[in-house]
Amino acid sequence: IFGVTRCVIVSDDFHLARALWLADRHGITATAFHAEETVPWKSSGKTRVREWLARAKAVTDEITGTEPKFGGPQELIRLPAAP
Repeated sequence: IFGVTRCVIVSDDFHLARALWLADRHGITATAFHAEETVPWKSSGKTRVREWLARAKAVTDEITGTEPKFGGPQELIRLPAAP
């Protein structure tokens, strides 16, 4: 929708692999930075299971060609010119 071809992803460590994979699948050059964790995700079984399911769903959506839930007309993001 936004015509993004390059981006920076800042997120918890456990989200980064999925985010980078999805960006690559959609032709987006992405750089990722691991945000400091407030609660270690590895200590939460619920969080681990949720992320594994989210990864499986992302792969399934790519295979089946599932369209995004929220769409709309293209709206380009215009960045300010460098000084």
